[in-house]
Amino acid sequence: MLDPWPRALSLAERGLAHHCPSDTEIARQVARWCCQFPFIAPTLAEAAEFAHGVTLEVLAAVALEPADAVGARATPPDWVATVNRAYAERNQASSPPREGETARWMLVPVYPLLEDAAVTFATRVRGIGRAEALPELDVLVPLLRQGLESVAVPLVARVIALEVNVSRERGELRGADPRERFIEFCDSLRSPGRALNFLTEYPVLVRLVAVAFQQTTEFFLEVLQHLGSDRDLLGEVAGVPELGSLVDVS
Repeated sequence: MLDPWPRALSLAERGLAHHCPSDTEIARQVARWCCQFPFIAPTLAEAAEFAHGVTLEVLAAVALEPADAVGARATPPDWVATVNRAYAERNQASSPPREGETARWMLVPVYPLLEDAAVTFATRVRGIGRAEALPELDVLVPLLRQGLESVAVPLVARVIALEVNVSRERGELRGADPRERFIEFCDSLRSPGRALNFLTEYPVLVRLVAVAFQQTTEFFLEVLQHLGSDRDLLGEVAGVPELGSLVDVS
């Protein structure tokens, strides 16, 4: 279970705080923001006041509410159920990437989410109108996987790099060179249980990946829906009696 999901909620999702921090706590939080972001603090304050009269002090009160308190009153977003299902249903270690697929190692901790998206995609493709006009699933699913991987790599790369370095400095990795240490670290996350424990330290990252996978899957399905319904028309417009095979979706 992804217990720290309340830490990944936006301020809008958290809503107005139900807990009332002291004036001193609020003033300290506002001062911290102004020190950390001296150039955007005035802009943030102006934007907040323009949006329904919310002040920096109100935002500070929301931010200071403990995550446990938020979780007790807020409804988990849909992505939380997706994450919990993906890691609960895929309780076997994923297969390691093939030789030469070094970049894919950094996706190991999110493979359960990727597999869940692929299964959901395959199920929903069968329900698309005129599915017979579409390529076979053994063509479509790899295309989706490529799209999901291209979305995920930029999201997880920095976190993986950071955690590999932390493990190296702790002496937890025995690899002889950076590549071996990188693979050794990622290999330790092939167990979905260990991967989820790792990701609980980064709930916002989990949210970004889960939502990105959902949006990418929906985009592919929409493209295929149009392709299925408009295939004959596309052939007529292109002057091609029989369209070739789908090779990419972008």
